[in-house]
Amino acid sequence: QEAAVALAKRQALEAAQAAAIASNDPVALARAAKAQAAQKAEEEAEKISKAWSEFMVGTDVANLTMDQIMVVRNFASSASLPEANEILGFAYSSGSKALPANLAEAYRQYGQAYLKGLKRVKPNLDRIWRNIPREQQLALASEFK
Repeated sequence: QEAAVALAKRQALEAAQAAAIASNDPVALARAAKAQAAQKAEEEAEKISKAWSEFMVGTDVANLTMDQIMVVRNFASSASLPEANEILGFAYSSGSKALPANLAEAYRQYGQAYLKGLKRVKPNLDRIWRNIPREQQLALASEFK
């Protein structure tokens, strides 16, 4: 059913784009291009979300391997997955065999999750901030201006 809906959206967009091209109307062409870009972004976000869900099945976030950390880092680079930044924040704040604790990087990752809209990480930011040396606090403050 999802595939049918996606196909219908794509066909409607193509029809609108064809009509805009046929009419040679700059406003209609701009509207069609904007709609096409939005659809591509939505499809990409859905693809990333599905891949994230598949990755998380059976993944123990408290005991990530270095390979898993690298996968989470790739997901974190997406604007649509603040949960990946949250997991990295947790991993860096707790440390593990694969990843030594790094409070500045933990703060950075929680901060990215917060800026992407994941407000529940605020207590983690506050807790970590108190334990970061002053010189690192100053460097972080300049990053998040």
